[in-house]
Amino acid sequence: MAQINLPMALTFARMAAGPVVAGVTLWGAAQGYVDPPLGGLIFLCAGAVFTIAAVTTRIVATSEPFGAALERCANRVLVTCSFVALCGVSSVPVNLVIAAVLLLGCDAAVTGLREALSASGRRPPASALGTWTMAAEMVGVAALLLEQAAYLDNASDLIFHAIAWTARAAIWGAVALALVNSYDFAASLARKPSVEPTEIDRVH
Repeated sequence: MAQINLPMALTFARMAAGPVVAGVTLWGAAQGYVDPPLGGLIFLCAGAVFTIAAVTTRIVATSEPFGAALERCANRVLVTCSFVALCGVSSVPVNLVIAAVLLLGCDAAVTGLREALSASGRRPPASALGTWTMAAEMVGVAALLLEQAAYLDNASDLIFHAIAWTARAAIWGAVALALVNSYDFAASLARKPSVEPTEIDRVH
């Protein structure tokens, strides 16, 4: 029984980790003004919690519709809470805040399009782009948390710039993938099914 419940437990744990990471991130930002090394340590802890939660995504991955939907929800809660908290950190550049807004906007659009497809009796298409987008977002958020830790702990320029460029490449790569994914979903909604559900009912 424990093995059967493990994937669901990990999914809910990842969902709960979102607010935890957000709270620790804001705490680290506040401490960074008073005690930078302590603030850096707190950001490091936030990055560790986020990374551990993100890794469980592959453990609970499932093709079952309800499980897959719950997994997407848990991923979105984790990433959204972390992104929103990071957007409130003064050392995060404006261009990454803009990227976060674009990502959250695309996610809202895709979620709405999924609902529209489901309401029309069509199953939303599985998209590898969505998986890659989420993976890039997770890498970007984790790197951005570690960047804040490196900044407050006065890490070497090599380490700091390596983490910073990783964060920017992953986040803007996620933006590009999210835009393409949103377009694909919009195109799927525009296409009419080859056989209308009412026609199937008449046949049977």
